[in-house]
Amino acid sequence: MNAAGIRRLLALFLILAASFLYASPRVVSVHLLPPEFYVGDTVELRIILRSEGGELFRPPDVLPQPDWVFFHGARVEQRGENHELRIFFSPFSPGTRTLPELDFGSYVLSGMKIHTSSI
Repeated sequence: MNAAGIRRLLALFLILAASFLYASPRVVSVHLLPPEFYVGDTVELRIILRSEGGELFRPPDVLPQPDWVFFHGARVEQRGENHELRIFFSPFSPGTRTLPELDFGSYVLSGMKIHTSSI
């Protein structure tokens, strides 16, 4: 394959990769309510996603129960073109931790770090 063929193949790969990036839901905003919370508080995590259509969002079938956080529930609400994921939890350990992975169908929450203040 000559240099022109390699450039065309690379351009095709970049276009396909970009289409996959834009086809998936994009996180518009993330809010914790309250913004600062303490051990034992009930917290609401709101994640607003912009979807391009065709995605299916649903609350996780099963919520994980690690020893440091209790999940009260999760729900999904549609707001026009956006979907709002709401996760309700109470942390029982101070410091910065990563929430367990939560599967919302077309979106998987992973790597979300939260900081819990001690009393």
